[in-house]
Amino acid sequence: MAPAPFAPASPRQPPGKGEKEKKQIIRRNGVIQAIRLGVGEVTEFLDALAAFYEALPKHLRPGYYQLHRADGSTFWVKRWNPSVRQRAEAVYRHFDQLNLTSVWQNVLANEIEDRLIGSASRRAGEQARRIGLSRGLQFGPWDTFYSGLI
Repeated sequence: MAPAPFAPASPRQPPGKGEKEKKQIIRRNGVIQAIRLGVGEVTEFLDALAAFYEALPKHLRPGYYQLHRADGSTFWVKRWNPSVRQRAEAVYRHFDQLNLTSVWQNVLANEIEDRLIGSASRRAGEQARRIGLSRGLQFGPWDTFYSGLI
């Protein structure tokens, strides 16, 4: 009987004859763990800063401008993305004008988003291992993570 075409490979099987052994990253490596912890802390800081920044009134956020229509009405336009430093300065300067209800709503929404992304990522990894891939499938809002660092 022939093996299934997508049978998952066991990570503990020795390589076949004439086959080169694949190296895998050791998950318990202290340096790798420290890097992962550091990246996680930076991400959590950026998430918390975003929760506070989004709770500021728009007229206090850098990058937003109020425009006026001919009929006298006004609207807000986001012209540019402020840097992390500009966001932190805006929160620090206008901390007394934060809407604390909005801060908690933003934190809760971010927590729900993180859990959904984590769940989808775990399931994608399980599926990848099920079909025989050595690594999981990457999933996440990386564009928002990196845009916050610029």
